[in-house]
Amino acid sequence: MTTKVTVKGHLARDPAKKTINGKEYIEAVVLSNEGYFNKEKEWVNTSRNDFSILFNAPYAEKNGIASMKKGDAVQAEGFLNVKTSEKDGVTYVNMSLRSPRMVLASKPEATAEAVDTKKAPAAPAPSADFDDEIPF
Repeated sequence: MTTKVTVKGHLARDPAKKTINGKEYIEAVVLSNEGYFNKEKEWVNTSRNDFSILFNAPYAEKNGIASMKKGDAVQAEGFLNVKTSEKDGVTYVNMSLRSPRMVLASKPEATAEAVDTKKAPAAPAPSADFDDEIPF
């Protein structure tokens, strides 16, 4: 069973190149904090999740992921993989995303309308010559 998730958080560090089995990847680690404001209006952390996300290097470079910086607010989507391991009596949980997509959360994505408007010539000014005989 796979679960598609959306993770909103901040980059823990600058994305870094990694080579695994001869293939180049870009790894990004997204930190996501959960919590609430108490009666004194102070933030109380209830949990912190770290998501390790691997991107194919050409994809990450083409889509600007490789140039993101530590602290950038991001939104990532993909299928959740959870692996557990134990070392010295401590259980570790590794969460990662498969087939991920990631964008800067603070930067709106361009829309087709915005792109077309920049290329389109300016519309002529409306004429002051109106026809008073409107058929309704």
